[in-house]
Amino acid sequence: MVLKMVSSILLASFVVAFGLYGFAGASAQSKEPVGLLADAVDYNAASQTLTASGNVRIVSNGQILTANKVVYDQKNGRLTIPNGFTITNTDGSILTGTDAELSSDLSDNVIKGARVLIAKQFQLAADQAQYKDNRFKVLDRVVASTCYIGRPHSPGNTSDTGQCKLSPTPFWQIRSKRVIHDELTKQLYFEDARLEFLGVPVLYTPRLRLPDPTVDRATGFLTPSFFTSDLLKFGGKVPYFIAIDDHSDATVTAFVSTVGSFVAEGQYRRQTKKGYYQFDGALLLIDGIDDNAFRSSLQGNGRFHIAGDYEWGFELDVASDKTFRAQYGYEDDDEISAQDRLLSEVYLERNRQNSFLKVSTSIFQSLRINEIDAEIPLVFPNVYYRGIQDDPLLGGKLGFTVHSTTLLRDGSDRFSRAGIVADWQREWQLRNGILLGARGQVDAEYYTLSSNYTGFAGSTANRIAPTVSADIRWPLSKTTGSATHVIEPIVQLVWNEDSLSSTPNEDSIQVEFEETNLFSTNRFPGFDQKELGLRANVGVNYTLYNPSGWNFGATVGRVYRQKDLSQFSAASGLAGTNSDWVSAFTISFPKAFELTNRTLFDSKFNLSKNETSLNFIYKKLQGEATYLRLKQDVVAGANDRRSEAALKLIFTPYDNWQYLAEWRHDFVTDSAIEGEFGIKYINECIEIDLSLSLQYVSSGNVTPTTELGLTVSFIGIGNQARTKNRKRRCAI
Repeated sequence: MVLKMVSSILLASFVVAFGLYGFAGASAQSKEPVGLLADAVDYNAASQTLTASGNVRIVSNGQILTANKVVYDQKNGRLTIPNGFTITNTDGSILTGTDAELSSDLSDNVIKGARVLIAKQFQLAADQAQYKDNRFKVLDRVVASTCYIGRPHSPGNTSDTGQCKLSPTPFWQIRSKRVIHDELTKQLYFEDARLEFLGVPVLYTPRLRLPDPTVDRATGFLTPSFFTSDLLKFGGKVPYFIAIDDHSDATVTAFVSTVGSFVAEGQYRRQTKKGYYQFDGALLLIDGIDDNAFRSSLQGNGRFHIAGDYEWGFELDVASDKTFRAQYGYEDDDEISAQDRLLSEVYLERNRQNSFLKVSTSIFQSLRINEIDAEIPLVFPNVYYRGIQDDPLLGGKLGFTVHSTTLLRDGSDRFSRAGIVADWQREWQLRNGILLGARGQVDAEYYTLSSNYTGFAGSTANRIAPTVSADIRWPLSKTTGSATHVIEPIVQLVWNEDSLSSTPNEDSIQVEFEETNLFSTNRFPGFDQKELGLRANVGVNYTLYNPSGWNFGATVGRVYRQKDLSQFSAASGLAGTNSDWVSAFTISFPKAFELTNRTLFDSKFNLSKNETSLNFIYKKLQGEATYLRLKQDVVAGANDRRSEAALKLIFTPYDNWQYLAEWRHDFVTDSAIEGEFGIKYINECIEIDLSLSLQYVSSGNVTPTTELGLTVSFIGIGNQARTKNRKRRCAI
């Protein structure tokens, strides 16, 4: 509509100008309010021409035309702009030209030296442009790009300071014989298009279609990615996006490799009135590794509102076998190593201010080589309800929990548990600042088991477990200089019976002792086991607040028991009458440095657990470092001790460049586990991501491999909008 706007605005503007000179009839033809500003306006009655010159500015409906001179020939019905002009449209698009000639009926309109800027991103420079059928902009002999285009360096050229001065060639550009911009569908059609990188032709196509940058979603090909690895050799992915409607879309990706494999990937997303859902899948059509085709992977999730406070949702995560995901790179990117247990779940939830209800059914699939899926139960169903309310009689809070779980395994193996928990808790603050707390709780569970259930003798079991606890805290504060110190000693007494009825154990196998559960009344993670006996949880918290911004916090404590009831393994740190010492500290300087350490050690300072993490930012370097040391703990299922470290560094020397390095090392075997290195370059129009991934050791279904990946993305095409005003540097 830009060229039409040129004619309509200028013709209307000069009709208004004629009206100023007494041509009332012409003035009546104007339908829109138009403003005309110029240093001089001259009308030649003999030649019937109107000329506006000097800082000409014409405004209509938010559209602005600026020029040095415009001439309207009333006799021939032609409008001429001889010395260049600029039009700024309401949608942000900008049109410039060296000169223009337009007829009053738009049957003959030519703009020479036309330049179009769409959404402040996509630039098109053409020898000439025309507007046709009130819809199409037709540009001839076009260069298109979203890159910054400088001018050749010369002694008198100082406008490109800080930019590349060696050449005006953009990083990438498309040269085309003709470009048609359909303003209705917002599509750009290229004829005889040639893609160039740094001026070097790399691709030719007789036809090319691109959405203009104002389009958020458009059907078409997305940015391909390429890789090379020991396992798959050289390969690539070519995605095709399908905009189905305003609320749903799909992406189909062809994944090919020179080893002879072909994978079809698919993604479907939909937003509904009640919620959303999404599915991601991959189907191996040709297997060049094991000659075992039609293996697959499927993931999905969704959440929907039903009525009132109720919502339901699902999580789907399944694979056809244990090795497909590892071989073809479908592990969870958020995990340090390959995801080896997959969860699928359907649930119903209700959230209120003082209560929570969830009913779900779920199943795990194991990708671990040494685990058998038939031994992993189906949870059908699991019910959990928790409600809290004020106690009108004793004060404090009353809590009520109802839970039920049924586990089904192959061979009619069944485990069912139903239980209720009632609890009360209250806190008091004394005048001297001492805080007192009290808590009472009663758990009741009933179990039914199938006759072939293993690990427990009997078909039924029940248990009632009372728990009583009291704690005292005394936070003390002192200011020295400008810093504030807060120290808080805590003593918590907890009583349970020394023994309870024997019950099966499905959810309380693994126990972890750390500062977060030092003052817990039950350190078992589930309902099947209860911590027994009389004990005292003793510890102290210390916090330092410095007004300059840095803080320090520390916790240390242990558990003292009346009797050793042999509930915990030695490596857990909870065995014996006295537990190991648990400690944690954090020191942080905002936006610069944070060091955290968690340690578990005995009275002789022998460490059974040490976990340290460091996060820091120093100028242009950002880093994360972690160290983990765990003793062997057969009860928790960890048959081997662990001692490993990981380091991640991100270096951004310039706004355009980023370097990444990650490394994991096993100190038990004194060998590397995995590593990743990457280089990313990004400017205003392109993003190049080169990565190298190294897997050194076999771990279950993951084999040692090396993979090199490359992704090139064009910024400013479609919805690939610029996120930051980056410019080219002379390094490229």
